[in-house]
Amino acid sequence: MTTRLNQKERENMLKILNKDFDSIHATIMEQFEKLWTATRTEIEGELGFGTKLAEIAKLEGRISELQHKVNEIQRSMKEYAETPELVDYEEAGIGMPNHRNGYVNHHNVEFMGRDIHTKMDLKIAKRLRENMDPMKPIRMLKEIAESSIRAVVMSGTFEDARDAYKTFYSLDWHRYGVQIPRLLGEIKAVAGATLLTAEAKIVPALPAPVQSDPPKQEEETKDNGKEKGKPKATTKT
Repeated sequence: MTTRLNQKERENMLKILNKDFDSIHATIMEQFEKLWTATRTEIEGELGFGTKLAEIAKLEGRISELQHKVNEIQRSMKEYAETPELVDYEEAGIGMPNHRNGYVNHHNVEFMGRDIHTKMDLKIAKRLRENMDPMKPIRMLKEIAESSIRAVVMSGTFEDARDAYKTFYSLDWHRYGVQIPRLLGEIKAVAGATLLTAEAKIVPALPAPVQSDPPKQEEETKDNGKEKGKPKATTKT
């Protein structure tokens, strides 16, 4: 004797089957993931991934160490980009900025027209001051300029003024890298296929003079700290 299956019972049995199928599917996928992982591990072992990962870890440790050293070096260099303190100006000996109660109010020191803003600027200015007299060429140029202007102003004729300029030009400033126009007589020819590529052929300039060693007397005076007229930085107002 059989019992007829009603619609409600049929639906409940289908729900049970669906749950069972879901469990089966989930188990299949879980087992597949485990198989995938195991296969991946096997292949990575064959390819030597373990050794490579260990090497990467070692290199990353070295990178971290090197980055730490780079940071230390950068910090040591950053010091010279900082704004100087009053004691830094005192040690450099090139002039003092506006200050009050030991603090700098305004960094208005300059050296040969260049503003001094950092500790590196101070060190450069100090080194230049110790090895050269930057005021020397300025004094020389001022004297030549005044003499040349006087000669032109006091010229009675055009020929006198022209001779004054010739005397000034004969100092051959090109030997020192000064870019002033050449006299027309020094230009031998103009060569080139077109004006866009043409070049003026200049009479070869004389070589720059060789700098001679300073007299021993001046060196001794400098060593004794008695040299006069030592250039100092100026303070902008």
